[in-house]
Amino acid sequence: MIGDEGRQIVAGLVTSLHGYVTDGSGVPRYQWTQESGPKVTLIDGDTATLRFTAPVVSSNTILSFELRASDDKGVATPAKVAVTVVPAANVGVTVGYASRLAQVGHSVSLHASGSAPGLRYAWRQLSPAAPVVALTGADTDNPSFVAPILPAGGRLLFEVTATDPATGRNASARAAVDVQYPVPNPVPHPVPGQVPQPIPIATPLLQPLLIAQPFLAPQSNVAVPLPNPVLVPPLVPPQALVLTAPPAVVATGGTTVQLGATVTGGRAPYQWQWQQTSGPAAALVANGQAVVDVQVPVVTSTQTLTFTAQVTDANGTRRSAEAVIQATLVPQAVAPTDLKPTPLVVQAPRLVTVTEPAPVFSTPLTGVSFGQTSGPRLQITQQPATGGGTTLVVTAPLLKEDSAHATLTVTGKDAKGQTRAYIVPVIVMRPPALAPALVAPPQVPIPTPPTVPPQVPPQVPGQAAPTLPPVLTPPLVPKQDDPLVIMGRLQGSVDEGRQDAGVMLFARGGKGMASYSYRWDYLKEPGGPDLVLRTPTRPAPGLDVPLVDHPTTLRFLFQVTDGAQVAQATYELNINDLAPTENVGTLPLIVVDSAHAVTLSMPRPSGGIPFAPPAQPYTYSIAQKDGPALPVPPQPTSAGAGNWGFNAPVVSANAGDQELTFEMTATDRSGSAVKLTQKVIVAAPGGLRPYVSLPSIVNLVGGAAPTLQLAGAAAGGTAPYSYAWTVRQEVTPIPGKAGFSLPDLTATGQNPSVGFDDLGARRSEAATYRLVATLKVTDAAGDSAELSREVDVPLYVKTELVRGGSEVLLCGDEATSKPCTDLDLVLAMTSRCPDSQPFGMNIIKQDGAQVQEYRQCVDAIVAYQKFVVGGSKHNPLCRNYDQNAQTKLECYLACYGDGCNIDTNPPDDVLVGPPGPDGKLTVGVPPLP
Repeated sequence: MIGDEGRQIVAGLVTSLHGYVTDGSGVPRYQWTQESGPKVTLIDGDTATLRFTAPVVSSNTILSFELRASDDKGVATPAKVAVTVVPAANVGVTVGYASRLAQVGHSVSLHASGSAPGLRYAWRQLSPAAPVVALTGADTDNPSFVAPILPAGGRLLFEVTATDPATGRNASARAAVDVQYPVPNPVPHPVPGQVPQPIPIATPLLQPLLIAQPFLAPQSNVAVPLPNPVLVPPLVPPQALVLTAPPAVVATGGTTVQLGATVTGGRAPYQWQWQQTSGPAAALVANGQAVVDVQVPVVTSTQTLTFTAQVTDANGTRRSAEAVIQATLVPQAVAPTDLKPTPLVVQAPRLVTVTEPAPVFSTPLTGVSFGQTSGPRLQITQQPATGGGTTLVVTAPLLKEDSAHATLTVTGKDAKGQTRAYIVPVIVMRPPALAPALVAPPQVPIPTPPTVPPQVPPQVPGQAAPTLPPVLTPPLVPKQDDPLVIMGRLQGSVDEGRQDAGVMLFARGGKGMASYSYRWDYLKEPGGPDLVLRTPTRPAPGLDVPLVDHPTTLRFLFQVTDGAQVAQATYELNINDLAPTENVGTLPLIVVDSAHAVTLSMPRPSGGIPFAPPAQPYTYSIAQKDGPALPVPPQPTSAGAGNWGFNAPVVSANAGDQELTFEMTATDRSGSAVKLTQKVIVAAPGGLRPYVSLPSIVNLVGGAAPTLQLAGAAAGGTAPYSYAWTVRQEVTPIPGKAGFSLPDLTATGQNPSVGFDDLGARRSEAATYRLVATLKVTDAAGDSAELSREVDVPLYVKTELVRGGSEVLLCGDEATSKPCTDLDLVLAMTSRCPDSQPFGMNIIKQDGAQVQEYRQCVDAIVAYQKFVVGGSKHNPLCRNYDQNAQTKLECYLACYGDGCNIDTNPPDDVLVGPPGPDGKLTVGVPPLP
């Protein structure tokens, strides 16, 4: 295949065409021939990249070429390409941007600028074949359309042709619009076998607010997935101060426990203040720290102690959280029982907002019963779930503090009649905009297990009445049906460089808190930062967060034992690569003509604390920051939030271009904001116009050092012109790998070539690679103008039809959330994959104790994107998967070879690796340390 169909090139300039082999065996061989048009001299005609000098012509002239490729299997079907040579003094047309990003449903404006007045314009959509958008004003220089739904995001490619009606000469240019993939709304966490229903649910905790990043969706019909250019890496803006309440603690009177609330956002350093607000007096040790030791008083009956944690950041912002300790009597001995304990599954915490109903749990269980065991009293109702089952909906009361923690229990019977039990933690937040309650809402007391009174022997006639045994200090004997479970969030987020941060988990059940022993271990990954945990034998060890140059996840193993039972969980701490301000970057420049209708689109963010449906999850605003003030500022369109339109000002001929700068802001409920800058240049009629002719794709393989052939031209202004080029090398790393730092390339002249980096040994760490070439043209009067265009650099993932399908285990259907059954996995019946999808893939989705597994056949592109680019290849929790480590995890393990995916963890020697020099995926990867 050839990547330059329909391209226009300028007469007299050197240009290049680029060919590809998508399904090859061995080293491919190439042969280019010219089929029509004025003869040109072919340079490097036996390589993947053909170069030639375009002939001098007086009118638009078509040149056609044929590429034949062969390999060890024979000769491939020939590929043909036609390019148009335009005269040096031809009609010229440019588009307002090479690419831009838009949300689904947003109105998007297209812009063309011709080199002369009176040109006729015609726009058409080149790809994808579906959906085809309706272009309003397709015969003008300023059409518009509404961005359609593309399930995994994608690129719409348009072409405009400008024609001089007097001479018939024409020129064309292309513009791309990247449609942001739909950011999924939170859905219920189902129990095994349930299909998640798309209903609103309490928000997962607490991810930072940032611009949503694209999922690199596989493109089945192209040699390599197209990059979706957004802000890379995803910088995290400063977040609003949020303090999250801890779970309630059950403690025996006379013992010492720790309390700690979680702070995110704001500006360090923080000042802490703990105080008790109700219950028998307890002694607080070091109450000016993030974690406080509480000496629980001895009580004669179960008592509820409440505390308030208040944090103040360097900006003077304050937030408070409620913490609760249930002080109990010393546990009494209980009679042993043969009853097996009911397993408890701790769900991921749900985040709800005061006074707003929110679904927190959906289940297909029958005979569902529920209760609240701690926290401010919630209003709980049951509703039928879509598709069957039950949904629990809670409404939290108005809080006096900013956050509180509640716990629900849910029990029911599954399809086999087995009893299932769940703990559902609920974190209640009061947005800063809501005034606090005058008094704290009533607390639900934590239930304490009943005790069994001592058994008195029956009196035997004729003997003295038996006496009770002497009262001794009761031993700490566990209630036998209390499993030991871990409470708290299994994932946290913290800013880079923060000193004296901490992680915290709690346990419940077993022999009780007084008997617990804790251990934290840092699971350092290859290349990960060094880290020292302070007091790793306590539930809340401290640490200093390292500085990072890309978003980084640290993983820890938390273990707790009461001497009889052991529970463990993996905790993930996400380190934010922090932006210096709320403004995290600048969107691609838009150039428009005088009086054009312009639309601007704010990409949708993710994370933070969204507003509850039916409201939009985030609020949006726009402000003009620089340039001549518009008579009418940008107004919201009818297409959706975050989309504005305005009319560009009228600029007089040769009066000079006008540059307008706008700042767009998305804000969540907590007050966190993320901002982007959008610059718009309004071009003056008759001004200097640069034109660029570049290939759409350039090669990284073929033996020679990779080069990019540049070609530019200019019109308007005062000749002669000088040309200066800057080429920016942009590489997106795969998750968990450090960012690439490549220098800008420079060149001068109308038609230079530049060599760019082939990435060397780090090619396997790159997810996408593109070159952004900017041409600056300066005329004899000293006026200058710039134009940028993008070139994709494929990383060569081939569909590999010649490899042959593996014999693998196939079960489950991920699309309908129907996982493999236990019987499927035990029988391990295999089937042959088609040659078009020769690889096996194991998909693992775990949420606590709930595990779903799927087995599929996939092609090379999906295998590469999911396993390598998606991060599973470098994640020890995936490569060394352990179902007993209850955590929240998604893994995609791709392998090749008969029987390679029968085991949940495929052996290292059958896992796929990065593409080799021939573009085919390698097989076999080194073990992780």
